[in-house]
Amino acid sequence: MQMPDRQSHLNVLPAASVVIAILLQTDFVSSTLVVVPSDTVAIVGSNTQLYCSTNLPAPVQWQHIPRGSKFPTDVYLHSTVVNGYVGRFHVQVENKTGAYNLVINNTQFEDAGVFRCLDNQGQGEQQDAKLNVTESTELRLTPTFAEVQEGESFQFTCKTYYKDEAIRWQRIPMENNFPVDVYLDDLLVDGYDARYEVIKEVNAGINKLIIKRAELRDSGVFRCIDRSGHGQQVDSQLTVVGPLKCHSSFNASCELEGRENVTLTCSVNFAGKTPPTIEWKHEGEKILGATSISSNEVQSYLKVQINQGSSYSSPYSCSSNASNSACTIRIHNCTVSGESTETRLPASATSGGLSISAIVVPIVIFIIIKVV
Repeated sequence: MQMPDRQSHLNVLPAASVVIAILLQTDFVSSTLVVVPSDTVAIVGSNTQLYCSTNLPAPVQWQHIPRGSKFPTDVYLHSTVVNGYVGRFHVQVENKTGAYNLVINNTQFEDAGVFRCLDNQGQGEQQDAKLNVTESTELRLTPTFAEVQEGESFQFTCKTYYKDEAIRWQRIPMENNFPVDVYLDDLLVDGYDARYEVIKEVNAGINKLIIKRAELRDSGVFRCIDRSGHGQQVDSQLTVVGPLKCHSSFNASCELEGRENVTLTCSVNFAGKTPPTIEWKHEGEKILGATSISSNEVQSYLKVQINQGSSYSSPYSCSSNASNSACTIRIHNCTVSGESTETRLPASATSGGLSISAIVVPIVIFIIIKVV
């Protein structure tokens, strides 16, 4: 058996050692910028800080390339903030760590762009970082609470910082707590594509969900989710109410005996967690009525005393904070001590398809109900 050449074996080892030495030497080569700035999002009006540290004795240089420009301008050069940036810009220097951190006070939209840290007074390595300035990084949905009348249109507006990513809309119906998709992957889900519409303003990060004709069943929670449905989410409560209705009941007699009590009633149907409110007015003054609330209706009652020989030509009106119409009831006392006074009746009034004709009672008192 032939023994291996000892000299040949020894010749291999130095070559391997050289390779290892080279690899180790390459692995331990480090940058002179030991801390580099990173991309940052700042809210307008806030203070912003960009970090940069060097292990060289010479200071760094900071430059700014404004958004829309290709040309850098000096911000910090030869240990001094350059004119044009003096005031809101300054550099925090820590000699022990070699830190030259750029601080921007009261950040403005014009500060957006690229900031560059250059080592060795601009002669060494460099590192860029983007600064985006926005009103807010939070997802916002308006309105937070809303009431809308049945049959009317309504709009939710959702604004996101992440303009290039899709918005997802969900709805949580009143009858359960399980969210269902309304708008997903830039498409309206079946069942919502007839009465719903989505308008996008991509450059502004705005996404609008429009209900063309609100129905009572639309009541519930609407949810906006950014970043294609995987980001922040915000909710809004919607209550849909029916048309405003009013009527009266009274005890009429051929001759008044002192006073007659008339009860005026105003009501509205609704679906949602927040019942609408009803307000009474007479001669421009607010009047407090008694209110009863059920699961789907609000009723407000107002008692009026009619004195013998008095005139009641000025109307009583009721309105709801969720309705654009007002319901008016006008009380007339047209017979006093056996003498008749001529009273002119208004024509029937309509509001949102609701028509209530003038009601004439051929006795001492008659009442006109009008919805406007």
